Amino acid sequence: MSASETHQAMGRAERPLMGSLTLSSILRTAPDVCSRRRTSDLDGQPIASQSDRMNDWIDQAMNNGVVVRQMHQSVRLPDPTGVTGNVNFDDGAKKLTVTSFLSANSIRSTDSLDRNQIDWCSSNNSTPCALQNISVPLLITGMGAYYFFPDGEQYYLKYAASLDKEFIIAAGLVHGITPCGNCPGGPYNNQVTNYWNYVFNWIRVRFGT
Repeated sequence: MSASETHQAMGRAERPLMGSLTLSSILRTAPDVCSRRRTSDLDGQPIASQSDRMNDWIDQAMNNGVVVRQMHQSVRLPDPTGVTGNVNFDDGAKKLTVTSFLSANSIRSTDSLDRNQIDWCSSNNSTPCALQNISVPLLITGMGAYYFFPDGEQYYLKYAASLDKEFIIAAGLVHGITPCGNCPGGPYNNQVTNYWNYVFNWIRVRFGT
């Protein structure tokens, strides 16, 4: 809906629709609205608007167990299998109530592609907002064969208030903490063990065993 259409709709809000109903009463009682379903995820595709390259030197756990500090670029491969699902209603839409959409599935922004123009605390489901209010030791891990790690970098550098914080990328792992079998730079056959050993030792140093 355009700005002019929205203004017109607001002006009609109290005009009777369908007999005694008004637009505002429909909005108050509407059982659900539709939004993009989680699985309809354009970020999963190699598109220009979503960067897979880190902006800073960051620790990376390698398959041989060595941790190196370097710039990182994802080794993930394009996955075209979601295209069919994205264009149908079952996978391309998400059924929400008005309340659940406004409280946890939407966020206010001036420019949604510019992190500095997003009001992170306008949603109940915002990691950047929550991290600004967390002070305990924090470990953020990124998977080197997936596309979430640029977010992890921003969480670590810009939003995390914890004084004791760390961000590390596990080379060659995908989102489920399993190795990518055919990604460049492999094999990554030791990475699951390396990952959990790293997490265990991080916890042990701070909290004991």
